[in-house]
Amino acid sequence: MRSTRLAAVTAAAAALTVTGVLGLGTAGAASNFHTLNDAADPTFNQLLGINDNGVIAGYFGSGADANHPNKGYTLNPPYGQGNYVNENYPGSVQTQVTAINNKGTTVGFYIDGHGHSFGFVDQHGQFTQVKGVTQLLGINNKGNAVGFSTDKHGATHAVRYNLASHQISKVKLSGNPAISAATGINDSGDIAGLYIVNGNTDGFLVMHGVMKTFSYGDNSNLDSQGFSPFGQVVSGMKVVDALYSGYGEGAPGGRGPNQARVQSEGNAYLASSFPNLDYVKKATIVP
Repeated sequence: MRSTRLAAVTAAAAALTVTGVLGLGTAGAASNFHTLNDAADPTFNQLLGINDNGVIAGYFGSGADANHPNKGYTLNPPYGQGNYVNENYPGSVQTQVTAINNKGTTVGFYIDGHGHSFGFVDQHGQFTQVKGVTQLLGINNKGNAVGFSTDKHGATHAVRYNLASHQISKVKLSGNPAISAATGINDSGDIAGLYIVNGNTDGFLVMHGVMKTFSYGDNSNLDSQGFSPFGQVVSGMKVVDALYSGYGEGAPGGRGPNQARVQSEGNAYLASSFPNLDYVKKATIVP
């Protein structure tokens, strides 16, 4: 049975060998990458979260068939085979552990025998099913988790869950997109995630309850959808205006790049199909 994970959050083909990777390093220094696979199923591992103590949340198994079910775990330093700790929701067919905070509390989701997905919280071995949430994907150190719920029409909506009150609230996004998911939350309550509109997948950041986006050109037609302007670029737009715009909007709305192919094929696709594109080679923060 394959997990019913939102395709835009993670996607992996069952025929591929997927390994977990840990990068260790400091700002300005080269990182050291390590491949970490639970020997229970070395063909498929995903490491999805890590806390300040170096404890990692993840799972093994592609979920493609009964021989490779999703099985959750946490992984403690020094990351040897003996440091894997199995973590699966009781009675579940499949489990993914997606995030962990500094208190060791984990969140994730599980699939039951009927193929239904539910979010869960694990506080030191005490599991709590979060009814009304399809998947929990992030957690902070203040007892708030995020993920998405699925309505009766199959649309997904970014949600926030409070561990203490058990309250589930919808993350307010401009334009109320039909497909969205919250994937991370920090201790300030800022929420990151993704949404899909007209086939295009974009990231979002909600800070202090406000969703921020940058609009290029005259998009006054979006005002009625909730994307009202709140500021104006007062200098530097000549640089933006000089960028090549001949391809128009991205596919399928225009002749521009298809985002799915950009993700799967990278710069090779852009270079061969869109030779006139401009690229940002370097960016710096100016105080």
